[in-house]
Amino acid sequence: MTSNLTNIPSDFRLLASGVPGPEGPAIDPNGDLHLVSADESSIVRVSNDGTIKEVATTGGRPNGLVFNAAGEMF
Repeated sequence: MTSNLTNIPSDFRLLASGVPGPEGPAIDPNGDLHLVSADESSIVRVSNDGTIKEVATTGGRPNGLVFNAAGEMF
């Protein structure tokens, strides 16, 4: 299935692409965006400069994450 988005606000911007099945966005204490890739059983970090790095693999099908006050990821 291919879809095209229309009527996107002008202040929206693409942060990252190439993360299959992205879910559970969370921002870490450094301001970096973290996503789970449900399709690849991994957690990726999208730095403020747009760099994508896999930071963990889960061995399952993750669908979310969160950071506590100490900056630990769950």
